Amino acid sequence: MVDSISGMGAFQSFGLRQQVSAHNVANVNTRGFEPDRVILEEAPEKQGVRPQSVEKVRDQALEHAREMQEDEAARVQEQALRPSNTDLISELVVMQQNEAAYAASAAATRTQSDMLGHVMDMKA
Repeated sequence: MVDSISGMGAFQSFGLRQQVSAHNVANVNTRGFEPDRVILEEAPEKQGVRPQSVEKVRDQALEHAREMQEDEAARVQEQALRPSNTDLISELVVMQQNEAAYAASAAATRTQSDMLGHVMDMKA
């Protein structure tokens, strides 16, 4: 039987993804902002998903340009002047995925609860 905690893990995982995505969208106009991305992994014994890490989304071209700059002050100034590299389309897609996954987890939890209720009624 599926553990009810696995459903809660999915709620927490996709809730965290939604929070991170909302933070990225809120900072879309912040100069120098680098968005974050939640990396999910399979929970032990295939009991859903859980967050593995939260990582910065790096722009490869900007990373290379930064490595070429030797002056730390120039790097700081460059970061302050460049626009955010947040991709609104990607963030909206992630938010829709989160919503669908959250709804699926809610349906699975509701079904599990209903089935447990029926089992309890049969034993009573």
